[in-house]
Amino acid sequence: GAIRRTGKNFLYPKTSMGKRSEVSNLNGYYAGIDTEDGSGQRITISCLDNLCDIVLQDSSFSTCRDINGIIPGRGFTGLGVARQIRQESLDNFVIELYCLKPLLGELEIDIDDPNRLPDANLTGNISLVQDGVISRTGPGFEYFLQSDLQEVEPFVDGKSYASQMTGADIEDGSSQSLTVRCDKSICDVTLVDTSFSSCFKPGGGIPQTLNGVAFARDVPEESLGNFSLGLYCAPIDLRAQPFTLLKGDMEFLSSGIVKRTSTNFTYYKKFKGDSYDNGKLSSINNGEYFGNVVQTGNFYRKILWCTKGLCEINFVQATFPPC
Repeated sequence: GAIRRTGKNFLYPKTSMGKRSEVSNLNGYYAGIDTEDGSGQRITISCLDNLCDIVLQDSSFSTCRDINGIIPGRGFTGLGVARQIRQESLDNFVIELYCLKPLLGELEIDIDDPNRLPDANLTGNISLVQDGVISRTGPGFEYFLQSDLQEVEPFVDGKSYASQMTGADIEDGSSQSLTVRCDKSICDVTLVDTSFSSCFKPGGGIPQTLNGVAFARDVPEESLGNFSLGLYCAPIDLRAQPFTLLKGDMEFLSSGIVKRTSTNFTYYKKFKGDSYDNGKLSSINNGEYFGNVVQTGNFYRKILWCTKGLCEINFVQATFPPC
């Protein structure tokens, strides 16, 4: 489940998971590398009734940098979208690229606005390389399945449940993490975005990353289809009132996919915790664990690797305030 570079002693746990043995079912969240500039890419595929929506994210689209130049403090620069593509045409389609123009005041993109045309067209053309691996045959980039294949099944009364899902904010190209944790039919929901455009303050310049976090506490299971999240913008003070309310409105779809119907954002399951007794885990497995710092919305990950009774723990965070 992991490899080590012995020269540098760096440890790399396996993050790709599951198998896709049929090109007819490619639903999921995939990660890969843009081998032309080294940036990280994410691609999501959601097919229903033979029609597919595809979202392409890049930590920094080089095409958008060519159009807008380098924007300080802004990691993501655009969003690639292809909607209602017939499943049999996934090997031959176009992804429309929308580049954010924050220096001109554009912090969100309305892809449904007929007057907002895409800035460029990218080759989609997805093919199945092997189980859990797809390729965009135009640029030749490969992507590895990250999401869990199992269904996000209905909650079971009286049992504890935890699930983390990840997806794209299709208004600005940032990444979101949606976490649901339930105990005895009462749920806590946390939503984190690499950069909440709602937290942008007029006159405050270009929004920075890790600028907010949203919470919903003590939500009854039966209300997960209709609830609100309180958004706190940095600097975060949980004793104060939230800056604004966001709609949760979760709809559980097939293949481990959840949609927030109010925004049409789609999330793909990365982790589902089994039931536990008295708040204690029966065991902690080797692997990579993801979470968020409540006070800042900061993403972090812990890498745990134990052999022969001795454990190695690496803690990685997007930004360390002490540094």
